[in-house]
Amino acid sequence: FYVAWKQQRVRKKFDGADSVQASRFLRHSREEVDRLKHSYEQLARLAAPRKVVIFTIPRVPDLAAFARERRSPLDEDLAEWSSTQPNVIFVPLLAALFERFGEKATDLFLSCDPHWGPAGHRAAADILLEQAGVILRGH
Repeated sequence: FYVAWKQQRVRKKFDGADSVQASRFLRHSREEVDRLKHSYEQLARLAAPRKVVIFTIPRVPDLAAFARERRSPLDEDLAEWSSTQPNVIFVPLLAALFERFGEKATDLFLSCDPHWGPAGHRAAADILLEQAGVILRGH
């Protein structure tokens, strides 16, 4: 019950400052990003020469923070990093979902917990196929 209440609270305060504090897309340390990039580098190295598609999965607080700040430092860091990796494609779902759905993006999530519902899965799949479809289809 607490998780459902918390999820509803975030939806009601979509443009509130609380979302900025809750979003790891805006609030993370350099060390955390470096660890993430190191893990992705190892994955890309092991997969080479095959392509690797990496994407971020936003939560409702991340969308709310993006609505307020209109940027995602985590996605910016990962986009910059991936541009230096020859076999990595990075798809920033946060910006793409917000661009496509705006504040209605919260409708992509289950009302009872912070996971995507069927509409969220479909939206993410559509965006991934648009931006990395050739790789994802294996062609």
